[in-house]
Amino acid sequence: MHKRIAEKALAGLESEQAAYFADLIHEIEGDPRTQANPNLIFMVLRNTIPLLPIYLPKRELIERLYLFVGKNSVRLNQSLFSKEFVTNEQVLREVTDDFVDEIVSVALERYEKGELESGEVRVHRVTWPYNDVDFPFEDDDEIESDI
Repeated sequence: MHKRIAEKALAGLESEQAAYFADLIHEIEGDPRTQANPNLIFMVLRNTIPLLPIYLPKRELIERLYLFVGKNSVRLNQSLFSKEFVTNEQVLREVTDDFVDEIVSVALERYEKGELESGEVRVHRVTWPYNDVDFPFEDDDEIESDI
């Protein structure tokens, strides 16, 4: 039931992102740790899914989510039960943006170390200076044909 909170965020995503986060939501739903704070966990996901990269392994993202919610449950509850939240749900972003910053920083750091693949195609090109002046060897075919 709680997963419906986060599933709303899947609507505007590209298919690869939607599949990644749908699997993530399914795994979180079946994790017994979710029962401690299901509303907080799925509210954080709802507010962060459109902003999170999909390059981290799902298990790592889930672990970081549980740690974040555990450390920030007071701040999250203060935002959820504030008067401002009733009229402006973006108030929760003040807290959830910290989670986005953490995940983006970790993903970027691991990508720069070469630990993550982004799926981009890498092309390596080797060129040789083919100007007559720059080419250090004579063409053997031309020498044979002159004889």
